[in-house]
Amino acid sequence: MISTLTKKGAPATLEALDIGAVDFLPKPQLNHNGSLQGYRLDVIEKVRGAASANIHCLERRVLTQLDSTTLNTAAENTSFNRNCIIAIGASTGGTEAIKEVLVEMPASTPPILLTQHIPPAFSKTYAERLNQLCSIDVVEAEDGMKLEQGCAYLAPGDYHIKLIKKSSFYYVQVDQSDLVNRHRPSVDVMFDSVLNAANTFAVGVLLTGMGKDGASGLLRMKEAGCKTIVQDRESSVIWGMPGAAYEMGAAVDKLPLDEIHSKALNYCIKR
Repeated sequence: MISTLTKKGAPATLEALDIGAVDFLPKPQLNHNGSLQGYRLDVIEKVRGAASANIHCLERRVLTQLDSTTLNTAAENTSFNRNCIIAIGASTGGTEAIKEVLVEMPASTPPILLTQHIPPAFSKTYAERLNQLCSIDVVEAEDGMKLEQGCAYLAPGDYHIKLIKKSSFYYVQVDQSDLVNRHRPSVDVMFDSVLNAANTFAVGVLLTGMGKDGASGLLRMKEAGCKTIVQDRESSVIWGMPGAAYEMGAAVDKLPLDEIHSKALNYCIKR
């Protein structure tokens, strides 16, 4: 989807993704050559990604309508370790994949950090949409926010999201430091910060997406003793990011999308 609607009507774009669009781009605002050259590369990359997308996965998603009134509450009364953090990264196909993971999370879930490659005009609307569908609270992250149980924090478009620890509490940091893997927000930046702040209490999850962002960070998490999960090829729209992580040996688990929430929560149970 390439349209002015992707800038002025973010809800329309998110609805398009919900019913089967692979990816989207807003029309460029500037006409000078440098801007259009970069935009040209973005269009080429996304068209090539769409050409290799798992269309059967999208078809199954459209046919299987999610009923937000029948959320999984099996873990509602489970006690989770207060030090646990779940970090989820995604790109192409990720807006819907993240939704399918979060709608199954109980209100008692540990704090969740989210990095989805998304333009600035979309991140707030996307967070609000998720918040309406989920039992947990979903917000666009703001610098200095204290992390709370039962809440997910989405990286704002064009900002990295990082986890920091002060005393015994976790906080969000958002900044516009350099692009990593051509992205801001970058999944690798989030994973590295989560490892630094939470150590082995962190659970890393890498979902569908084009490229390799997050793969190296997930490997560093696994090597440090964290639990790491990648989405499998069959349920991914694009098995780029999770596939790269799997091939590097960064995954403790490779799972279909509908099993990821329960595995991530299981790793956070107080024992």
